[in-house]
Amino acid sequence: MNTLPRRAALMLAMTLTVGLAAGCNAENPAEVHLPQQYAISDCGGFAGIGNKTPLGDPATYCAAEMLHFEYDDVNQSLLLANNRILLNCCGYHSMQVRLEDGVYVFREQDTPELGDARCGCMCVFDFTVEVEQIPPAVIQVRVERDVTDSEDGPQVVYEGTLDMRDGSGSIEIDPTDVEPWCSGMDPT
Repeated sequence: MNTLPRRAALMLAMTLTVGLAAGCNAENPAEVHLPQQYAISDCGGFAGIGNKTPLGDPATYCAAEMLHFEYDDVNQSLLLANNRILLNCCGYHSMQVRLEDGVYVFREQDTPELGDARCGCMCVFDFTVEVEQIPPAVIQVRVERDVTDSEDGPQVVYEGTLDMRDGSGSIEIDPTDVEPWCSGMDPT
């Protein structure tokens, strides 16, 4: 598969997300968009198995879906990585962060390619986002995943707190080992 159009679409989506992130939401005044930049890996994760993945341990990459965070107190920015998300291999992916009623909502989206096209295979992906204007405190977070062709709608995959004063941390989201779908992958 030619990844050039996919990479161009990703770059366009990232540019639009950053441009839109600076404003407020006119539909919901309690929702605030924050300055942010996200990146989504190709199938196999950012560095592939056996290489360093963002904020995670490559030796246990297939073993569990993990949420990792690092906080930069000087710039008040949060780097959040959701590693080893198991999704259909064919899809467009995005991530957006909003502050809604005091909760930082991280929305991961998986949309079929070409309207409703999906593949007969599963892949692992890494979703990362860097968000600015995060206070050095305990914050409420919710990670939602929206597989748009699913009848289930957006699903909460994690809800809880992150303490920015810790500087970094990891949370296990899904303990299911997906070794058959992710071993030996290398997106490079």
